[in-house]
Amino acid sequence: MVAHVVDDPGVTARLGTELLTSRANANHAVALLATLAASTKETVLCEAARSLQVFFLSCIGEKETATQEDDADGLFARWLKLRYKAFVKSLRGLLEKDTIPLAAQKAALDALLELARAEKGHGLNNDLFMEVVTSLISTAGTADILAVTIKSYAQYADIRYFLYSNIQKLADRHHTHIAGPKGNAAEEEAKTISLHRFARHATTLLFGIASELKTLDNETAMQAWAPAEVGPSAPAAPRWTDPKKRKRVAADCWLAMLKLPLPVDAYKKVLVKLRGTILPLMPNPVLLSDFLTDSYNLGGVVSVMSLDGLYTLITQHGLEYPDFYNKLYALLEPSIFVAKYRARFFELVDLCLRSPLLPAYLAAAFAKRMSRLALSAPPAGCALVIAFVHNLLRRHPSINVLVHRAPGGEEREADGEDPFLPEEKDTAKCNALKSSLWEIETLRHHYCPSVSRFVASLEKDLTVRQKTAEVSIADFSSGSYSTLLQEEAGRRLKKVSLAFYSSTPDALFASSSPDAAGDADISGEFKGWAFKKQRGEGKNAGDLAFVGEENDSDDPDDDDDDEEDDDDEGEEGEEGEEGEEGEEGEEGEEGEDDDEGGEGYEEEGGEGGEEGEDDDDDEEGEEGEEGDEGEEGDEEEGEGEEGEEGVEYEEEDDDDDDDEEGGEEEEGEEEEGDEEGDEEGDEDDEDDDEEEDEPAPKKSKH
Repeated sequence: MVAHVVDDPGVTARLGTELLTSRANANHAVALLATLAASTKETVLCEAARSLQVFFLSCIGEKETATQEDDADGLFARWLKLRYKAFVKSLRGLLEKDTIPLAAQKAALDALLELARAEKGHGLNNDLFMEVVTSLISTAGTADILAVTIKSYAQYADIRYFLYSNIQKLADRHHTHIAGPKGNAAEEEAKTISLHRFARHATTLLFGIASELKTLDNETAMQAWAPAEVGPSAPAAPRWTDPKKRKRVAADCWLAMLKLPLPVDAYKKVLVKLRGTILPLMPNPVLLSDFLTDSYNLGGVVSVMSLDGLYTLITQHGLEYPDFYNKLYALLEPSIFVAKYRARFFELVDLCLRSPLLPAYLAAAFAKRMSRLALSAPPAGCALVIAFVHNLLRRHPSINVLVHRAPGGEEREADGEDPFLPEEKDTAKCNALKSSLWEIETLRHHYCPSVSRFVASLEKDLTVRQKTAEVSIADFSSGSYSTLLQEEAGRRLKKVSLAFYSSTPDALFASSSPDAAGDADISGEFKGWAFKKQRGEGKNAGDLAFVGEENDSDDPDDDDDDEEDDDDEGEEGEEGEEGEEGEEGEEGEEGEDDDEGGEGYEEEGGEGGEEGEDDDDDEEGEEGEEGDEGEEGDEEEGEGEEGEEGVEYEEEDDDDDDDEEGGEEEEGEEEEGDEEGDEEGDEDDEDDDEEEDEPAPKKSKH
């Protein structure tokens, strides 16, 4: 007789209701079991699982009374027992298939744990629970059901205890299979796949339980899914109630897992969480020394990740590992600056070298090795190297010879040759103490400004510990290009003065085409730049100077004494070489607007400032000192005076055909300055602190 598969949620619900209503409808259980084994619909599977769960829980006592008698009760009990086994098998099948919806898998898991609790009456039936654990972590099911298991049942102490115990048994089975006779290639591949699947699921479940346990208080963590029997006639307390036994079974579980050849992803997960999760469970943490030393000897990223746990065993549990520093030295490769776990690694390296009892050759070897890595490291890695070397020089004064060694010493084989052996893995034989930290000097010219600035921290006398402080490696160990960009973008820069125009210039050079003549006013006061030939007889005479042009004004009121266009007082900053004192003065005049670019002053090596403001007040402009070494120009003051040493300029006035005005200057023996005044307007009020305010010679009107 083949049972009919029901794929309609409504029919499934009706069959379940009739099954629970009367024992006369017990044959509906066969149809529901067939549906549970063949259907893939979430609603149908959940409804069938819940109906059968309630039915078998109500009959669980009757199946235990099954006998070999042929009476009606015996036959029904035997039939019921067979259907019960089929139900458990179907539920395990739902957990093992990755195509089953998560809600249906959750319903199957709940039903199995309810049956495991009901079968024994008081306590958990571990035989059935062992089958559940095997289905969860040894099959191709998805990891989602593992997360559901952790969230729903990790809070129960008895579930945790039996879970640790069962995973240990499964790990021992896999270890036995690995040590057994080898089969053909297909069998070995299947064995490896099964082992890796088990390792991944088991570690996920174990780490999830540890994380969930940290969120529980002591009272909640001692709750039981299947409470033990209490009372005068109750047996001895179960093992899971003893804290020492719970810790012991957890430690044994992890030791059994770590004996297996774990896949790389599970291996890395174990190494990352070993110090915080596994070590606290161990009654004797030194039992992990074999696993950690083997991992440390593998090299590569696995060695980097195992350093954390190994350092804990060495510093806190008395583990002796003679070749520890040479292995650590070998891990310093250029790729370490881009490793995922580099932050923790560099912090641990810094901790391992903190002791002042380390020999000088060892500290020098690490300082030299890190310095050599800086030549090919990214900018963040260079900053880390500088911080690392800074700490080593401060902790170990005996290696300061690497900084102050004179070139051509006896230790050097030849001038310009570094005796350091970068390929040598033994810190005692790499000749680091005979070398110097010349690599750090190259970082002064690094293209990244934060690196070149940071090198200056090594210029202090780091042997004076009272005046220096260690640099936190954690501040640099996680650096990258993005962090450097963010740091530079967030720096507060010194405010600098900028040219001010009432409208934004839209051209660099004035246009000479006729078509652009009508657009003369679109750029505001700034008309672009023009090249003008310098005058005079100095060494720069005849050179082209870059001169800014301003608006030419055709306003007939330019000559009025009551209106002015330029509101700013022009100044030029002090520029020049040592020993120069050539001074240039400008004239301040009422009511005149000197337009530059054909109007105003053109100076050798500089551009004159704008002229004064307000109706009847004469403002006096200043210009900075310019000249060459060993030359002086004395300024002559007063109205109508002509002739000023070291300066020759012309003043032209194109407005209303005015007569040419100018002052003739006597030529001195000095040479004229090459540089222009820095800025115009209000900028010089703050920046030119060394400038002397002196009255400027005034123009003579003709």
